[in-house]
Formats: sequence, structure tokens, C-alpha cells
Amino acid sequence: MALLNACLTKHLRRKRIFKDEKGRYYFAPNADGTDRKEMVGSGRPRTVASKKGTPETPFWVHYAAKMRFRRLGDSLFLSVEPVFLFTNDGASSIKGKNAGRLSLQWGGKQQNPDILRDLLFWGNVLSNGNEGISLYTGGKRITVDAMPGCSRMDYGVAFDTIKIRALFDQADNVLNELVQKGEIDDDGETNGGEADSE
Repeated sequence: MALLNACLTKHLRRKRIFKDEKGRYYFAPNADGTDRKEMVGSGRPRTVASKKGTPETPFWVHYAAKMRFRRLGDSLFLSVEPVFLFTNDGASSIKGKNAGRLSLQWGGKQQNPDILRDLLFWGNVLSNGNEGISLYTGGKRITVDAMPGCSRMDYGVAFDTIKIRALFDQADNVLNELVQKGEIDDDGETNGGEADSE
């Protein structure tokens, strides 16, 4: 399992997606320090690392995910849990109360369709838009399906559906829409936006 996860880390590093000290993978800003965008679905760009705050107290918001391989029964799965990561300079994670407040402020506004969209986005990024995520191992490649695992049931709530293709086709401005006024004060406290659970 450790070798599989090492292959995953190497695969992501090639895409300039790095791992922080807590094991979360995040998009680094562009090499010139500007906001980074990634193409998604039908070719619409998604901002994945963006500088926010004020000139006196800037911070970065990154699309991130906790990822690792897991065994369920006799099968291997890639577990992907989308999150937001906050850094001071595009690389050094914000810690303590600030990190908690920012997580509540940003992640708390997401609902099930938003999280599913993020999950599909990560599958698209990891697979380069292909059906499978192909990881180099030094020998044979390992291929993982880019679509999330799912199950079917014969019952449910009428009209409670999500059109997956529509999630990809939506213009995605999440980092700008989630918090318009979120910032960090000079004393390191955040203000603006509502605090909800992550």
C-alpha cells in the first residue's frame, strides 16, 4: 500500500500538485506567483490556487484533497476526499485557529453537488481527461477508473437526481464565489463570510 501511495505522490508531483505535512495534496500557484487555472470538462478553466485577502494580509486558497489507496474486500480503491488548503505564501500551510476558521468559512458553504463536482474534477485531473488514472510504477502501469465508485438501488427519493455532465459543464468560479470578503487581519484572525461546518 505504501508503494502504491508513493506512485500516486510521484504522479501528482509531475502535475505540480504537492503534498503538505498533513498529507493533503494541493495545487501550487503558477511558477510566476500568479493564480493557477486548470481545464475541466468541456475546456472551461477552474481556478485551483488563488491569492486572497488584502495587500497587508494576503493568503492563498488551494483546491486540495486527501488521497490514498485503500483495500475494500479483495479490491483496491483510490480514496479522494476534496478539501480546501490555505497557505501564507502558496506553499506554507496556515496553522491553528486561522486554518480552522478558514476551513469553516470556505468548506462549510459546500453542498453534496459541490463535493461531487470536486470529486469528478479530481478524477479528470488525475486521468488527464481519460477514462482511467494511469500510474507509473517502474514496471507495469496501474490503472484506476477515473469515475467514482457507485451502487444502484431500486428505491430512492423522487426527482432527487444530479446530472453529472451538467456539473462539468457549469462555469466554475468557486474560489471567487465562496467568500467575497474573507481575509486575515493583522493579528492573524479571519473575518468576513459565515462560519459553517466543513
